[in-house]
Amino acid sequence: MALAANVPTAQVELDRNRTIAFTIGAMRRVKELTGRSITAGIEEEDVGRVVWAMLTEEDRADLTPEQVEDMIHPGNLGAVTAAIARLSGDAEGAEGNARPAGKGKRKT
Repeated sequence: MALAANVPTAQVELDRNRTIAFTIGAMRRVKELTGRSITAGIEEEDVGRVVWAMLTEEDRADLTPEQVEDMIHPGNLGAVTAAIARLSGDAEGAEGNARPAGKGKRKT
């Protein structure tokens, strides 16, 4: 099923340019894969699974979560986590750092 036209998306460079979106479906997939809500924060070891969960159906169909994990490395980690942060509305995560799970957004 294609995304609705009004769903915000971002491009991430993995094996090629791929599209991610922050949808309720992505939130459900993250919880199924990690046992935690994405809104509670992302553990560093979960970044690949979170990206896989956020990939559009077309981009997710030919990949496993493990394959996506192996495509994320120090050279693209900052850009990948920044894309997740932009879509989730988390300005602090835009620095390219995954937050420890359970920490949530910090108060300013």
